[in-house]
Amino acid sequence: MKKLQAPEAGVKMRGDSNHLIDKSVVMKLAAALACALMVPCALAGTVRWKVEFAAGDAAYRQSDGGRWKKCAPGAVLDGSGMVRTGKKSTLVLEAGTRRVTVGPESTVSLEALLAAKDSGPLLDLSNAASRAVFGILHEKRGRMTETLGVRGDDAGNDRQPVWSDDLEPGQPGDQALEIARKNYDEGKYEEVIAALKDAGGMHSDERACLAGMSYFNLGYYRESIDGLDRAASSKALGNELKTTSRFLAALSRIYLGDHQSSIADLESLAEARPAGDLAPRACFVLAGLYRVRGDADAARRWYEALISRYPSSDLVPEARRKLAEMQ
Repeated sequence: MKKLQAPEAGVKMRGDSNHLIDKSVVMKLAAALACALMVPCALAGTVRWKVEFAAGDAAYRQSDGGRWKKCAPGAVLDGSGMVRTGKKSTLVLEAGTRRVTVGPESTVSLEALLAAKDSGPLLDLSNAASRAVFGILHEKRGRMTETLGVRGDDAGNDRQPVWSDDLEPGQPGDQALEIARKNYDEGKYEEVIAALKDAGGMHSDERACLAGMSYFNLGYYRESIDGLDRAASSKALGNELKTTSRFLAALSRIYLGDHQSSIADLESLAEARPAGDLAPRACFVLAGLYRVRGDADAARRWYEALISRYPSSDLVPEARRKLAEMQ
């Protein structure tokens, strides 16, 4: 009996339909189909990053929520999550042929990192956002909590401030809001959120503001946006809280990789007259945003605006250094 031999590559085979099929063509089509099937998987977040090196308090958070967890060498991270580093942290990640070093004080979406042709401007933007937000939720906490309802003792004193609700005399106070204010001032952000949830959620602008800022402080940026957006458009809150909420919402979107949505809010803060405390910070972050978008001219304009309009800002030396790098 004659032994059948498998056809070699490039040999034409006869199919059931009596048509000749080139095996090499079939193999190419199969490879193309496999690649096509891989693309949606990558877009859906199935790309994995391996932690090659981690030092300091580098952390990772999954896209579907949960707490930030410490990164350890050898760990494999879901590509739809986020990473962040502290003041003395370094993280080295690998995905296929990509190798990225995330330096100190950065928070970045792994999807945005994968999509970026050059990770440098993206990581610079994250660092700029971290520098810009430093202090506004801590150094000014006394002023903010006073706007949110402090009465009696100055919130900046060492003594425990006296809280009061903003309801009409004789009406029952919002006990949950009182507890949330106290916890926020003490930096107990998870307890702020728990108190508000237990009492029915964010059914007032003040509650939304407290929840949004607490989520932001915890690094839960996706969760922070609803409360911050509501506070930013509130007619009941003071201007300082509204502008701070708008700024933090823009930064949350940047950390999540949504750069386009942040530009309009940041430009409105940067161009506001009279200029507010956040204007130089908005200029600084805008310059970083335009660098990521590849618009060097716009980036220069915002660095120059920061330097000329706000020469006493602590961000001016860094803006000068960035401008020199772009020459």
